Amino acid sequence: MPIFDSHIHADTRGWEDLRTLSLFGTRAVVTCAHDVFDFSGPQSVFDHYRRLLNFDCFRLRTNHIRPFVALGIHPEGIPHDGVDEVLSRLPELLQQESVVAVGEIGLQNGSDWEIDVLRRQLQIGKDLNLPCIVHTPQKNKAEVARLVMDVISQVGISLDLVVIDHVDIRIIEAVRDLGSWMALSIQPFKISEKEAALLVQSYGSQRVMLDSDLAGGMSDVLSIPKAIFEMKTLGISAEDIRKVTYDNAVAFYRVAQCLP
Repeated sequence: MPIFDSHIHADTRGWEDLRTLSLFGTRAVVTCAHDVFDFSGPQSVFDHYRRLLNFDCFRLRTNHIRPFVALGIHPEGIPHDGVDEVLSRLPELLQQESVVAVGEIGLQNGSDWEIDVLRRQLQIGKDLNLPCIVHTPQKNKAEVARLVMDVISQVGISLDLVVIDHVDIRIIEAVRDLGSWMALSIQPFKISEKEAALLVQSYGSQRVMLDSDLAGGMSDVLSIPKAIFEMKTLGISAEDIRKVTYDNAVAFYRVAQCLP
């Protein structure tokens, strides 16, 4: 069964991990901009973007994985200076080859500064008709996710263009009620493979994606294959498994024409 991992950070993983992803069925990924380090200014953010677009896309292609890229300002990666410069250039950067989404954006603490940066990036996604990958934190998840959803509603972006990421049992009902897409990140301290399988069993496969959120911290390159095993064990149909691990990501990112 092919896998489309809808949210990774390829720049944080070695060559061997990318090879393992490929060997265990990953055929496409979206590698997202993130809080890779403490950005001092706009140039460091642009250097991060350039690495994703060039070196990491090359590494993924060499390992027979189709790379797609999301560019944006992560709430924990807001540069100390030059936010306006990054945001002013972002619409142009988002039109580059392989870029399919604005992301990873969202809220971490829910500060006014974070909310302003999120609102402006959602507006860019709305203006360009681009999907947006929206982060929710582990701490105070329900409270901060409500702020996230309020900003989404205020901007008026189509919910077809929004995936709320790192969803777990604390917010899945609220996200389902909102009507956006959702992603379940299978990663230590987020949810386990078994928990993801149980959520798919309980809530179905409609507008749901699984991702590994592979990053520099604790992550498992086999998290999605393991979740597939758990879903099979629960008796979830092959059609629903394929939706949450491949087809829904293809539909959300609108990349069917790019894949075999």
